Amino acid sequence: MQKRTRYDATIDRRIKYIEQIIQSNVKYVQYKNIDSDLLNFPNINYIRDTSVVYCKTQCSKRQLLDYISKFGEYESIRQYEEYEITFKNIQDADLCAISSNEFFLFKKVFIFTSFDILKELAIKKKIPVNGFYNENLPLDYYKLIIGPLENDTNEIRFNLLKKSLNDISPLFGLKRCINKLYVAVIFKEQPLVERIVEVLSKIKIKNNEKFSIKFAYENCLITDIPEIFNIPFVSSMEPTRVVFLFNANVPKSFILDNFPNENLQIVTLKYLTLIKCSTLELSAQIYDKFGGLGYYESTIISGYFPEFNFEIGDY
Repeated sequence: MQKRTRYDATIDRRIKYIEQIIQSNVKYVQYKNIDSDLLNFPNINYIRDTSVVYCKTQCSKRQLLDYISKFGEYESIRQYEEYEITFKNIQDADLCAISSNEFFLFKKVFIFTSFDILKELAIKKKIPVNGFYNENLPLDYYKLIIGPLENDTNEIRFNLLKKSLNDISPLFGLKRCINKLYVAVIFKEQPLVERIVEVLSKIKIKNNEKFSIKFAYENCLITDIPEIFNIPFVSSMEPTRVVFLFNANVPKSFILDNFPNENLQIVTLKYLTLIKCSTLELSAQIYDKFGGLGYYESTIISGYFPEFNFEIGDY
């Protein structure tokens, strides 16, 4: 009698996403090929603080609790220099994070939920998204980068910029990049964005020939597969001089121990490590060395990050 084999549902899941995973150009096995990608998905680490939102406010704790009750259930709220709110699920936390107004300013380390789902949730729960105050942006193909701005752009002029952009089309959110001469912007009405870029790209600023408005993720892929990866991420479809690592808390010392004689620029974020290299050859070595490498009980995942975004601090 023929033995009946158990159906493995993960095979269908792998086949469903394998094309996108290959296009994302990430490496999570030591010897990378299509078969190894398909058969050896990484063990994904649980990551902490995914549902934590921080809030600055002059209002009372009771007023804050009344306001956040509309987003969903929360597990705890603690008060330090600012409030720390832990929600029961990520989507509620992300929805809260994009709902800043003149009374409550929310901040979240990373937005896991896509723009489309956030917009849908906001409509369903009747949550107003005030793009003038929201600085928490999801990864999205319609995100724009504007800059460089003038060196003396103070808060008054910065708010004037926000108002001007909001007058063109309602803002979903806007934030300064690490390099404060650049800002990242998402508009609510995405079908209009290409036209907005076309019009604003014609603007010329005296003594600022480098000024431009462009899509943030040109020649990049946003991968958002929570069944397989523990964070959504953006990766360059072509090799760059910047490598990203995730799924393991890799310390800077571990990277430098493996490449002791190289001048590396390393940025350690909450869920991601970025490594800027001097050459493409070196970035390829780092990509190959760490992608698929076991680190304690984790498997490091490597990929290529867009250089422009790294340089302006859009991460």
